[in-house]
Parts: sequence; C-alpha cells; structure tokens
Amino acid sequence: MHISEIGRMAMLGEWLDMIERFSGEANHLDQRSAAAEALSASRLLTWCMDTASVGPEETTAAVRGWLIALMLLQDDDEEVRIGIAVAVSEAVSGAKGDAGVQPSKAIELLLDHMTCKFENHPLYVKFLLSVVGAKEEGREEHVADDVMTRRLFEKECDNFQAEELLMMQCCALHVRRLGAGGSFLRAVERLRAYVDGDAARLGEKTDWAGGVSSRSDVFAEMYRLVLGVYASMPEAGQGGDEGASGRDALEAVCKSLVEQRTHLLLRSGLMQVVTTCGADSAASVLRGQDECSKLDGLSLMFLTSEQGGSMSA
Repeated sequence: MHISEIGRMAMLGEWLDMIERFSGEANHLDQRSAAAEALSASRLLTWCMDTASVGPEETTAAVRGWLIALMLLQDDDEEVRIGIAVAVSEAVSGAKGDAGVQPSKAIELLLDHMTCKFENHPLYVKFLLSVVGAKEEGREEHVADDVMTRRLFEKECDNFQAEELLMMQCCALHVRRLGAGGSFLRAVERLRAYVDGDAARLGEKTDWAGGVSSRSDVFAEMYRLVLGVYASMPEAGQGGDEGASGRDALEAVCKSLVEQRTHLLLRSGLMQVVTTCGADSAASVLRGQDECSKLDGLSLMFLTSEQGGSMSA
C-alpha cells in the first residue's frame, strides 16, 4: 500500500473512532446528532458496495460505519433515527431524496445488507455473536429481588428505542443465515447449564411474581441462550451424532423448564426451535403443557417464524 494510502486509512480510522465515541447513548444529543450528520454526509455507507474491488482495510472501515449506523438507528432522539434511516435506505437502494423508511425497517435493511455484502467479515460476525452469544466470562451476578424492583422504576435512564430482545432475534436470524452459530450441542449445554444452575438457584430464593424467569435479567439471558440454540441448530434429521446428542439434551432442558414453570413466552419460543430441529421427545415434553397452545400468533420468535421470516433461513 502506498504511503499516502496508509495515511488516508489512518485518518479514516481516527475519524471513525470519534464518530463511534460521539454516537453512544450516554452522550449529549448535540454530539449524537453531529455524529449522525457526519456519517450521512461522508457517504461512507455507499463506499465499498463492491467488496471484491477494495482491500481489507477499506472493507473493515465500511463495516465499522454500518455498525455505527445501526447504533444510531436505535437512538433515543427521533430526528437522529430518521436522519440515519434515510442515509441507510439511500445507501441500500441507491435512490436519493425519496428513499426514507422507518428506523425499525432500516434496521432490517441494514442487517440484510451487511449479511449480503460483508458475509463472514470477522468484525460483523463478532458483533452478531456478541448480541446472541451467552454472556459467560465477566457476566454480572444476578442481583437480589429488591434491587431488581428498584430498577423497574429507573426508566429515566433507559433508551426506549433500544429494543434488546428484538435486536437479539434479528442478530440470531443473521448468525443462522451465515452459518456462524457454532456447535449445536454446546449451545444446548449452555442453555441447560443456565437453567439448572443460576436460574434454578435464584428460583429457590426468589419471591418474584410469576417465578424467576419473569425477572427481566433472567428472562433476557434465557432468551439469549434459546436464540443461541436456534442460531446453531441443524434441520430435522441432520447434524450427525452431534445433532442427535443435542436433540437428546434438549429433552432434559425442556423438563427443567416445565418443572421451574418458566415463563410461557420462553417455553413457546423453545417449542418452535425443538420442532424445527426435529427434537420430537423435547417437543412432547413442552406439548404436554396446554398453555403453549394459547400463544398462537403471539410468538416470542416472530422474526424467525414463517410469518416473520424463516426458521430455516
């Protein structure tokens, strides 16, 4: 690479560092707005559309730009979200001026675009897995019930546009499409370890209405792990010995979920997973719970279902 090109990429990297820093939700609105306007004006999102004709440094810079745009699409300010949604839709469609879409739709377009253009780029896959993957090392310990109760009333600190569960499901869908979900059996074992470990221990001492899985922190972690199973699962009858072992392990997981009276939405979501991967014995365990049949049309896995997407995408 020519020395002037090296200098240009270094400057671009510093600029991206600054934009990324100012895009964080903890920053003042003026800083976030300036970051969104700068990213849109830079035309970085239209750069590297043909990834085969550019080098790895340029591609990495483009991936960083798109991930910053994804962050801004979830900004708490409506003008910031709409402005970056226009930039994203223009970049994806190639049209200008009349290409605006709702920010929620722009998130879908953005992830579809990144999966198509950047496929298994390490930075993109790392982001997807950071959203879907189990939080093992460095995961915070679950707090006491009284602390969780106080958190429910700290909504002034929340960003209502950052839908954690929706983003988990979107990322799981794309991890599966890319085939980057890793070991199916390991994903099932992670879910089983959490259900029989942290969740079970906390359930023994909680007074939380609806059971421990109704706590937001436990619900989110368990949902993340269910999506991890979805992202890595083989189709029915496939996956060889590991697939068979994973299906057998799912039966034990489902029995524990039923015994713990785990939240109905979680059990219903897992029902879709075990049915699709052909874990008939696990499905039988869940099917014995009449409550699961009451959730037709109200699936926790909507985007990965036949109505919202495709479980086998």
